[in-house]
Amino acid sequence: MDTKTLLDGLNFAKEYHLSPMEISALIPFFEKPRNTKELAEILNRNKVTVHHLIQRLRLKGVLVLKEVDSNGTYLFEFNNDTQERLGL
Repeated sequence: MDTKTLLDGLNFAKEYHLSPMEISALIPFFEKPRNTKELAEILNRNKVTVHHLIQRLRLKGVLVLKEVDSNGTYLFEFNNDTQERLGL
């Protein structure tokens, strides 16, 4: 990772007031949209804790709801507007 990318990431985290736990929860969303259960398995955290993280990130405008499947599972993705600002 080059210095510019690291500085951009730090500025992004500062702008959105992201905690270290919120940053670690955001990383898997760069790969593909995820639901609460998948993210809980990746982070090795309780589903309720991950649900609260996702809700905080949605309130900050970093995550958006992509779709709800037939089982009622919510699929979240990284906000495209935020991605464009980062140049991803």
